[in-house]
Amino acid sequence: MGIERLLLVMDKQGCDYLTPKKCDIYFATMGDAALDKAMELSKSLREYGYFAEYDLMGRGLKAQMKYANKAGAAFTVVLGDNELETGKAKLKNMEKGEETEILLNDKFALSFEDVYFNKMLDFMDEETGGNGSLFAFTGEDK
Repeated sequence: MGIERLLLVMDKQGCDYLTPKKCDIYFATMGDAALDKAMELSKSLREYGYFAEYDLMGRGLKAQMKYANKAGAAFTVVLGDNELETGKAKLKNMEKGEETEILLNDKFALSFEDVYFNKMLDFMDEETGGNGSLFAFTGEDK
């Protein structure tokens, strides 16, 4: 009985609950230690409201990256022994192919938020033709 009421309220508010949320970040892991780190980082990102995924099926790197594309991940991070040892990884913007180095520390979620926010600003610039506003000012009073 409660779910029906919730759905009615969501309909009235115009919530698009039928459209699945796209993956914000996908962690491709190589090894158990990398999987543990992906779980830790995903948990911190989810606390900020991001949709973070990682592989639990033990697939190879190529299959994981294929899945990240299929899931529509905005960003990917490959985690392996080298990344864990250095405490750094490459954060790849899947749309543009650009990579940014990011620290794998307790500030990871904040660092990701900066990169994600900049991606949104880039998108707004593309949509507005670079004038920084979704509403074009023509200078004319109407």
